[in-house]
Amino acid sequence: GRVKTMIWTIILYAVATALCATAQSWWDFGIYRFFVGLGIGGEIAVGGVVLAEAWTGPRRRWALAVMQTSFGAGCLLCSLCNLSTGSLGWRWLFLMGLAPAFTTLYMRLKLSESTSFKELHAKRRELTTKVKEALTNAERDTLKNPLLVAFNEQNRVNTIVCTVGAGAAIIGYWACLSWMSPWINQLTGTEAVNERSAASFYMGIGGILGTLFTPLLIKWLGFRRSMQLGFIASFLPTILMYLTVKSYTPDLNIWALVIGFGAYSPFLLVTIYSLEIFATNVLGSGSGIMWCGGRCLA
Repeated sequence: GRVKTMIWTIILYAVATALCATAQSWWDFGIYRFFVGLGIGGEIAVGGVVLAEAWTGPRRRWALAVMQTSFGAGCLLCSLCNLSTGSLGWRWLFLMGLAPAFTTLYMRLKLSESTSFKELHAKRRELTTKVKEALTNAERDTLKNPLLVAFNEQNRVNTIVCTVGAGAAIIGYWACLSWMSPWINQLTGTEAVNERSAASFYMGIGGILGTLFTPLLIKWLGFRRSMQLGFIASFLPTILMYLTVKSYTPDLNIWALVIGFGAYSPFLLVTIYSLEIFATNVLGSGSGIMWCGGRCLA
């Protein structure tokens, strides 16, 4: 089921993140990161799906937007943790990665599978009792491996488009914005614990604001134009910041705020779009292919 998958993958990446604090070489560090990736890959594939199936209509987009603000909130908390423990070294920050594991107890007690997911499994059990030749194409797809259904004639284009969109968003973040902290180190010539923490904090604030603005953008402009505007709003400020800022000043925090406002929006846009175009039987796999394929591209 999706809920148990989400719980166990959160535990996996939380424990593996904490193990990174014990690394003695880049080999064992790489092994721990592999398991972190396994956990995040599983959680990111089902987390949004579980939420999306619990909400319907326009409220779903707002629920997903609130969920997506957790990315910005995580950056805020990480920056505060770095501010308080950064001088002690990087190992302490990885140990704090255990925190998500404690949320799983609440999930275990409160969350249950969605009605649509239960109906899908009931339908699958019913179809297994029928003669295979008597099944319609749609019924056969219900019984097929969802990974195969994600690339059938009906879903192939959507899967590719969503994967490219997710890949573009992740590449922008990993290949550009994740280097902001070491770049600040270069600008200051120091470890710059306070400066890096401040930039991350302001980016998180911008990300939260941009995420909450995105459902309104979709309502006003539709998905296509919102997607175009979202990627432009991510791209231009990032390029301008890296090309024009030659020395560190607190004004860099304003850039971080503006960039965060734009850079978080494409993640939510791709999430909402994918959850609205895939059917229940392929929703989890389509989401997993989209994000994990995007991560591989990044």
